Amino acid sequence: MASAPVADPATLLVGAGAAELGLRPPPSAPLGPTAEAFASLLELLRLRVVEPVLPLPAADIAGAAQEALRREVAATAAALGLREARLTAYGVTPASTFAAFLRPIVEAGNVPGEGSFFVAGSSEGWIAFYAAFLMPLPVLGVEALQSRVDAAQEAAAAACASTGLQMPVFLTGDAATVNMWDAAVLWDNLAFGGPGSKRYDVIERAFQQSVHNVVVVSYQELDLSALSHPVELLHSDVLPNSWTPSQRYYAYRRSDWEARRRRRLQRLLRSGGAADGEPPPAPRLVWAPAADVEAVAAAHVSLRHPAAKPLDEAAERRQVAAALERGAGTAPGTIAAFL
Repeated sequence: MASAPVADPATLLVGAGAAELGLRPPPSAPLGPTAEAFASLLELLRLRVVEPVLPLPAADIAGAAQEALRREVAATAAALGLREARLTAYGVTPASTFAAFLRPIVEAGNVPGEGSFFVAGSSEGWIAFYAAFLMPLPVLGVEALQSRVDAAQEAAAAACASTGLQMPVFLTGDAATVNMWDAAVLWDNLAFGGPGSKRYDVIERAFQQSVHNVVVVSYQELDLSALSHPVELLHSDVLPNSWTPSQRYYAYRRSDWEARRRRRLQRLLRSGGAADGEPPPAPRLVWAPAADVEAVAAAHVSLRHPAAKPLDEAAERRQVAAALERGAGTAPGTIAAFL
C-alpha cells in the first residue's frame, strides 16, 4: 500500500498514490451546493497530498515540510510503540469504491440506523468525508499524526462553511484508546497488524463496546478465531483503489448480536410487567444521498494502477502545476480541471 518515493513536484504523479485520484469523468448534470462542496473538498484533499509530503521515508525529498513530517513520524511512532513504516505507508480508497462497497450493505438493512461512523487511521480525512456526504451518521476520525489531522480539520471547516452540513470530528491519538460504545460502522484504515496488534485491539473494542451491531470494514481478512466474540463475514468485494485495481474489502459483524438484543429486550418487557412479545426491530440506515452527491462519488476514481492504460504524464504534470497555481475549487455548477 505504500507509494513509491517522489523526487520533486515535477514528478508527483509518478508515485504519489492519492495524486492518482480525481473525478473522471465529471458528472454531466449541474451540481447543487452540497455536491459542489463535495467535489471541491475532494480536489482540496488531492492538492494537499500533491504538495508533496508523502510518502516516507524518501531520502531524496528535501525541504522543511518533509523534515518536519519525518520528525513527527519518528516521535509519534516512538510514543505509540510502532514502527515508523506503520505511519508512512499511504494509499487512498476513492469515493466510488467506498460507495460501491457500502451501498449494498446498507440497502440490505445491515447497517444500524443509530450511532456513529468511526474511522481508525483517518489520515487527511478521505473516508470520513465520504461518510459525511453519503451516509446520515455522525463521523469521527482518529489519526496518530497531528499534521494529517490539521489538514482534515481545515478541509472540514471549509466544507462546513460552504454547506452547513455536519462535518466529521477529527482527533489526534491512538485509535486503540477510543471508546467505541456508539459505533455503527468502524472503517479499519490501520492497514497492518495481525492478532495481538493495535489494529486487532481497535476491532476488538468495537465488537465488545458498541451498543449497536457494528459493521467493521477492513482491507484484510480477519482471523475470527483470534476475536473474543462470535463474528461473521457480512460482505466482501474486490474493488479498485490507488494502489491496486483488485483490492478485496471485507465487512464483519457479530453473529450473536441480534439474539442477545432480543433477550435483553424481552427481559426488560417482563421486568416492566408486560407480556412476552416480539421486540421491535432495531432501526436500520437508509442509503439516500442526493443524486448529484452520489454522482460525484461515482466519478471519483483511481486513475492509475497496474491494469490501467498508460497516461500522458507530461500533460498530467502540466495540469497539476496549473491546479496548484489556481488553487482548489470548482466553478459554480460544474466540476472544473479535475485530474
